[in-house]
Amino acid sequence: MGVLKRIIQILSAVAALLLLSPLLVTAMLLIFFTTGKWVLYRGKRVGKDGRIFNMYKLRTLKIGSEGKIRARLLSEDDPYIIPVGGVLRRLKIDEIPQLFNVIKGEMNFIGPRPIRPIFYDYFLETIPRYQEKFKVKPGLTGLAQVMGDYQTPVIEKLKYEIFYNSHKNIRLDVKIIFLTLKLLFKNLFKKEQKL
Repeated sequence: MGVLKRIIQILSAVAALLLLSPLLVTAMLLIFFTTGKWVLYRGKRVGKDGRIFNMYKLRTLKIGSEGKIRARLLSEDDPYIIPVGGVLRRLKIDEIPQLFNVIKGEMNFIGPRPIRPIFYDYFLETIPRYQEKFKVKPGLTGLAQVMGDYQTPVIEKLKYEIFYNSHKNIRLDVKIIFLTLKLLFKNLFKKEQKL
């Protein structure tokens, strides 16, 4: 079953990349022509069993921002976000390159979101059962993302992640995919935020 699931993940990721390639190329051109700099971002993230891997994204922040931001979340109008970055983040277009992480076997479509290493040790020490988040591969989307949002407290997200890890099945995955698409559709028509 594990091999079949892996094959399905790879084929689905390749199909999604082909389907989304016009959107991906357009976003890359927008980033390049508005900033004149690198369009892809590769950042260290913590995944299954606490392993560090390089996660790919489209660049939505000014170069060198992660070192300055340190251990905090971004606001929608954060000064580190590049001009087109707000739209790319809101519509999750910046996450498309993570399909390469799925192909490489570092991520799944569904699972807890990976975190930056700067948060990892702190949360392990301060939040009971936090290590349970890392029993499965991280995902492009997850139960915590569809039941909460970017600003939802870590402890609340963890409850959803532990629930998912303990109850994951095809029906739950399909429900999460449906809710993710519903959220993306909602964000598409959400009133534009000031960038």
